[in-house]
Amino acid sequence: EVAAIRPKSSRRDKTAQQPLAYTNDYTERVDVAADPVVAYLSRPELEKLISRRRDEMMAAAKDMNFVEAARLRDEILGYEQRIEKMAKTEDA
Repeated sequence: EVAAIRPKSSRRDKTAQQPLAYTNDYTERVDVAADPVVAYLSRPELEKLISRRRDEMMAAAKDMNFVEAARLRDEILGYEQRIEKMAKTEDA
């Protein structure tokens, strides 16, 4: 008899159970990988970008493009976390 060979589980398999939007490393990749310029934006510029992305997200949801709306939501979450980090470093 030949035993069934199971592939080794990978990190991707483990994270597939959770949405990537809620893992810490994903939000870091959003603002660096998606748009490297974000790392150099000031807080007011980030807030303006968040406002624009929210408008785009609402438009995508209105058009029933929920995948795009979710992508934009995740991007917004990453930007908001970047603002929180900026606030922590300003307080320190």
